Amino acid sequence: MILRYFALSNRTLPKMSIYLNNAASGWPLAPGVLDAMEHFLISPHCHSNRSSDQTTDVLQSCRDAIAHHFRFNPTNRVILLPSATYALNIAVLGCNLGKNDVVVVSAAEHNSLLRPLFRLQEQIGIVLKVIPLNSEGNLCETEFERAIALGPKLVALTHASNVTGRIFNVQKWFLLAKLSGATTLLDAAQTAGLVDVTPSELSADLTVFAGHKCFHGPPGIGGLLVGENTEIQPILTGGTGIRSNLLQQPPDYPTRLECGTPNLPAIAGLHAAVQTSTIEIVERHARIKANAKLLRNGLTEMKHVSVLSHSQSDNETGVISFLVNGWEPDEVGMILQQSYSIVCRTGLHCAPLIHNYINSSPFGTVRFSISSYNTSEEIAFALDAVDALAK
Repeated sequence: MILRYFALSNRTLPKMSIYLNNAASGWPLAPGVLDAMEHFLISPHCHSNRSSDQTTDVLQSCRDAIAHHFRFNPTNRVILLPSATYALNIAVLGCNLGKNDVVVVSAAEHNSLLRPLFRLQEQIGIVLKVIPLNSEGNLCETEFERAIALGPKLVALTHASNVTGRIFNVQKWFLLAKLSGATTLLDAAQTAGLVDVTPSELSADLTVFAGHKCFHGPPGIGGLLVGENTEIQPILTGGTGIRSNLLQQPPDYPTRLECGTPNLPAIAGLHAAVQTSTIEIVERHARIKANAKLLRNGLTEMKHVSVLSHSQSDNETGVISFLVNGWEPDEVGMILQQSYSIVCRTGLHCAPLIHNYINSSPFGTVRFSISSYNTSEEIAFALDAVDALAK
């Protein structure tokens, strides 16, 4: 591979990197996050279950903010965990799946969901049905109906693809799933904090969210919302600070699914991020959609660039994947980083199955994923950079 520097005729290199990798991790942190974490770290640590100091309970404050954001009740079923990946594992493993139990997923899923399920398929013999995507980028309705006819125990779907940016109509699929008696699991890592995610309206029994993506909170924190009529068996057990006389994990939520010392600085940061997102969610999403439209239209107009989505509405999450003719994705990403200080993502994006349906296998795509903090000037600079490579 030969690295070449492409000069832009009408623009100078930015003084700081242009960050277009928000689908991996949102940056910068939301206002108030650093202050909240610093305040917690320089104060005596307080945990209402494990201290006589009841003045502050960062855990409960964060749970309350999350429940308010998702319009979710009861608050004690907001489970705070180290990441969305942990939450998906706990949700999947806690469903007590057994041999020949049918589980339905889509081809758009992230490895955080696929790997636990494929492991169960190998170890205990669950029957995994992967619903393909049709020519329009939606779940294939005929295949989904056939899978539902098998009486699945679990239907687990991503709310939005982290490769194409498409937001799927999960409500439609979950309603069908629940009619068949299935438990429904929503992976909202790419949407929670960006668009309205109300589990009750989407018919989601279990909802997983990440703190460090759309919320622009700190890394190392995520969560699981467990619907009132859904029971998840404990996967991890240990200290909880309450009911210490029990030698089994306490049965009550949230301690049923939480154990060990919680990441309280990250929880304090998540609390601040969720509050900001709840207040500004409409305005932030509008800015993302406007800049995503500029970015997609600009890329689409380039002769030697292929945008891998089916419609403008695919990119409402700010995620746009593309290919540059004559270049492998990794080469494009390296040049954008080294020559233009543009941070993006290349490859399969931990979602290997979807690439069979968007003609990007085996090397994946170049992915730009923007946030509300990106400016139109940054979008214009990124377009000029890609255009220089394409020519």
